[in-house]
Amino acid sequence: MPKHLRELAFVFAGGAAGTALRVAVTVLGDSGRGSLMFVNLVGAFCLGWFLARGTYGAHVNRFFAVGFLGSFTTFSAFALESVVLADDGAWLGSAVWIVASVALGVAAAVAGRSVAGRPASQQSNEGRW
Repeated sequence: MPKHLRELAFVFAGGAAGTALRVAVTVLGDSGRGSLMFVNLVGAFCLGWFLARGTYGAHVNRFFAVGFLGSFTTFSAFALESVVLADDGAWLGSAVWIVASVALGVAAAVAGRSVAGRPASQQSNEGRW
């Protein structure tokens, strides 16, 4: 099997696992903004941690960073929730949701990198994905 097809298979496998976990969190949680915020913060933390630990090889990177975490978290649900709040007339709530999601998501990614033991100043831009 060609290398690019093997990497694609790892993305698909990771995506299936991440999607299943996301649905499980939603079913076990509140299925609303709380679960959405939770998966996005956990995903940001895990991606920060994973990428700060180094490169694990194309297959592992594709499985975990692109497939698993890419399907576990969701920008589209975040964006839709922002619009729904605004459509309901909760403009302030929408603004708070957007600012909190972005600020807490960035903080979670920074925390993940920090927990991994490599501060941002020591990071390389090579092999992130």
